[in-house]
Amino acid sequence: MTSGMASGIACIIPSYNRASLIAETVDSALRQSVPFSEIVVIDDGSTDDTASTLRGFGSRIRVVRQQNAGVAAARARGAAETTAPLLMFLDSDDLLDTDWAREHLDARARAPDVELSVCNHRDLVDGQARATTKFDQAPTGYFADGAELSPGVSLAAEPLYWRLLRWQPVMVGTFLVSRAAYERVGGYRAEFSRWASEDFEFALRLTHLSPSIIIQQPLLLYRRHGQQATASTRHFVAGDVRILEHSRVHHPLGAAAAAIIGEEVSRRSADVVDSAYAAKDPAMLREFWPRVHSAERTWRRRLKKLMSYPW
Repeated sequence: MTSGMASGIACIIPSYNRASLIAETVDSALRQSVPFSEIVVIDDGSTDDTASTLRGFGSRIRVVRQQNAGVAAARARGAAETTAPLLMFLDSDDLLDTDWAREHLDARARAPDVELSVCNHRDLVDGQARATTKFDQAPTGYFADGAELSPGVSLAAEPLYWRLLRWQPVMVGTFLVSRAAYERVGGYRAEFSRWASEDFEFALRLTHLSPSIIIQQPLLLYRRHGQQATASTRHFVAGDVRILEHSRVHHPLGAAAAAIIGEEVSRRSADVVDSAYAAKDPAMLREFWPRVHSAERTWRRRLKKLMSYPW
């Protein structure tokens, strides 16, 4: 644990075989201008040098080792292992701005009854932070109706769930949530640990909360790896589709959002069809074709479907 326990925030870092990156991530958590009250790393059955790397931090952090159970299970374990009233989750390859905790706490002080705050982030590619931020890519008007709390900080009274169905800025490492709210929405669930885009499922449940604080300042560097190529992107989009279908049935606002979800399932499934054809993955193409609405079944996509069968 860190010294100067003033923030009331538990920082939870799940890690699996990230020995080459985890030290930089933990350092960014330790360098906060307002220290985290707890920093807990859940070593999810790593087989590399993660354990020895973490031992180098001594008592400044707590390490909990478990058999490999997947990232959602590791995050849930981290929440259970901590006691602070506020929770943040940090992936073991991403980096925090030194004022991450301070900026979130300052924003929350302007709306003390709000249980969720979300900040902006930048991608980190080959060691370089991109000039554009995630919020720069937002659809027109995405944040326009928020009530300003201070420059660059606003309050979105409508549940962000409705907006996340079309565009998702609530990444791991960007949000601070009260433990009470985390528990109320059911926390991270181990059954989603092996799903692609599993964090999207939790973000949808989390953003049923209303209102939410939006912080325009980018306070996280989200590392993009060279191996994140077309194949992984395709599988993440496919995971988004499955999670949207899950949300329609199981999330509290899912039935009310059925029309929007249907549109998004079709649009994203069409993207999967296109990328699956390019990657010569006929099984995935045929799996997602039935989800594509007739209006998006262009002659090009129909031809791709026909040509996929001999592969």
